[in-house]
Amino acid sequence: MVLHWTQEENDYLIRNYPSMETLEIANHLGRSKMAVYLRAYKFGIKKPAVKTFEDIELTDAEAGYIAGCLDCDGCVGLWGKKGTTKYDPCIVFYNNDKTLVDKLEQMIGFGSIYPTTHKNRNHKTVWNYKISNTQTYPLIKRILPYLVRKREQANLILQFYELRWSKEYNAPYGKEEREMIEKIKRLNQGDKNV
Repeated sequence: MVLHWTQEENDYLIRNYPSMETLEIANHLGRSKMAVYLRAYKFGIKKPAVKTFEDIELTDAEAGYIAGCLDCDGCVGLWGKKGTTKYDPCIVFYNNDKTLVDKLEQMIGFGSIYPTTHKNRNHKTVWNYKISNTQTYPLIKRILPYLVRKREQANLILQFYELRWSKEYNAPYGKEEREMIEKIKRLNQGDKNV
């Protein structure tokens, strides 16, 4: 049986979704968490991962360390969403030393770690620490002054975000965005003639 949403329930969701726990909203409304997620998605309401880059409390030394790790063993780019032509900004650190990857996650405070194993048993497992979507913006803003090799990609990601935020939710990519996507791809493939 489908329960239709009342205007009062919609108003409560719109007012509280960005700042309240989803389970708390679901309990208050007598609905499942999935119903709340889907309704919020329908309205285009999102929970902010981090409100501003000042919310990432990193010392200058930590920001420099993270930038150094990213310059050496990481990637700043746009990852395509399966089955769509949409891209999510993403940062990934790669290392076969899990303690290093764990330290990065501890400093930054969000993202996910997962292993990549090789068919060849002589290769070590590579640990990936991925930060995606809206979480990348505040982190890039904080570490940008310390980036060297990945600075151009990072600046393009910030520009991409700001351009997307100036448009209507879910608007198709324009010419400028498509050019940014292609330039980031070329930079990440090592094209020096970008």
